[in-house]
Amino acid sequence: MKHIMKQKLPRINPTTLIKSLGRFTLIATFSLGLATLKNWEHYKKYWHGTIFAVQTVDFNMLSHTLPGKLFYTLLQGNIEELQRTLDSNYGLFGLIVTDCKMAAKDCLSEQILYQSKSSFRWTKEI
Repeated sequence: MKHIMKQKLPRINPTTLIKSLGRFTLIATFSLGLATLKNWEHYKKYWHGTIFAVQTVDFNMLSHTLPGKLFYTLLQGNIEELQRTLDSNYGLFGLIVTDCKMAAKDCLSEQILYQSKSSFRWTKEI
């Protein structure tokens, strides 16, 4: 029978361990901080750049097509379709239909007939 020698594990110097943990903590903190800053930068660029540009184009197209769609659904009396159209932006933006009878920016006597359903805070500003 062969004699198997047990090897002793090298003893780790506490000072070396503390230095290694310190370097690891410093590198991890720096890496996470840098990653957080880059993610925040990409987040802001996406929501305030890309999405803003896309929504601008969408609203430009919507301003030409929505009045006709709303007029047609109101004439047909299809209130379900009207509400579905107003809610088609997932409540991100407020669309309202009023009873204003004149083509003016401010119509003091108008009443809101229909509006987008949303849980966002913009609904308090209507």
